[in-house]
Amino acid sequence: MDRRQRKRILIFLVVPVLAAILFITDDTTIRIITLALIIIYVAFIIFLRDSVRFSGGYSIGEKEDSDTDSHPAEPSTDFEESFKIVSKQKDVDVITDETYSPDYGVSKTTLKPPDLKERFEEIAKEELPPGVGHDEQFTFALEKMLTVVAESYNAHTAVFFWYNKKKEKLAVEKFISGSDQLSKRKFDLEDDILSKIVQKGEPELLTDIPPAAEADVIRYYDSPQGIRSFAGVPLFFNDDLVAIIALDSKVGDAFGIETIYALGRFVRLITMLILIFEEKHSDSISQQRLQGLLKIIGPDNDFESEEKMMAMLPDALKMLLNWDAFVYVYYDPLEKLFKTEKVINNTSLKYIGESLQIDLSGTLVGKSISTGIPVKIDNTSAGGYVRFSKVEDSSFD
Repeated sequence: MDRRQRKRILIFLVVPVLAAILFITDDTTIRIITLALIIIYVAFIIFLRDSVRFSGGYSIGEKEDSDTDSHPAEPSTDFEESFKIVSKQKDVDVITDETYSPDYGVSKTTLKPPDLKERFEEIAKEELPPGVGHDEQFTFALEKMLTVVAESYNAHTAVFFWYNKKKEKLAVEKFISGSDQLSKRKFDLEDDILSKIVQKGEPELLTDIPPAAEADVIRYYDSPQGIRSFAGVPLFFNDDLVAIIALDSKVGDAFGIETIYALGRFVRLITMLILIFEEKHSDSISQQRLQGLLKIIGPDNDFESEEKMMAMLPDALKMLLNWDAFVYVYYDPLEKLFKTEKVINNTSLKYIGESLQIDLSGTLVGKSISTGIPVKIDNTSAGGYVRFSKVEDSSFD
């Protein structure tokens, strides 16, 4: 209880004390005097209360110490019934279109480094790696775009998948990631989030992936990474779904609908690049394939040995088509059998080795040898085909 409250109690205690005298004494004169004092005292209290209301003060007859009463005086008004709310801080900060600064979730450094120009030119004028072809040029541009996307949204991984509609498989083309556990294998369509994008043909957004469900939802890692958020969009070319761009993060609720819209703009940019590369290099691709044929059947070719011809064939075939594995099958007249003479595997998957005997019956290569007709199978994993030998050990589809 503060000092002012104690004074008020003492002042009002005088009234019941005087009233008690009326009941104690039997003297009429004393009762009249006491009653008059009570009336005068109460009137005096009412008068002081009204004077405090109009003057704005708080003390009754005495000046209050400033250290015990920190309440400001009530503001004066024109009418007693009105009231006024006084704010302690009248200047409230409000963000307007002039002061708004967007936050992209990337740490910003305003201190200008001394080598700013050199570092910028190193990034802006980065040259293509020597000897890259048309496909490698597109991959180079794709890598730069994925880097921008990953840094803009603080993503753990930004990845680009090609989708093969005939084989119904997804394959990683390029990625920017803080993990070395991203799988390089091809993925069948199952119940994961990438498969849903392919099946529905629409973007997908996950903001709170349970740890127990991560391995089933996110399948493009070799081991769980603690992924909590995911955003993925399909890429269409000529009305066909040909690719997927995906982002993931270890932070929950890291992406939103605006992320999907932003990825849509990157998708449009990539489709334009594909169209430009297709139109620009269509003639050069035809010329390149012609050069590949001339390497094999050109009049200037003089193969002195089988080894020289086998060394030249893989490079010549690269100009004709994209291949992941090359096998040269040779007939040995001494052993009177066909076997693999040269094998090149450009993947990390298990494949056959050299000197493997070819089974002429029940295999794709044997069928081509025995009939003299080319054999073309779009999906060798779908029908359980045997390619070279019934004892072959290969995980390459």
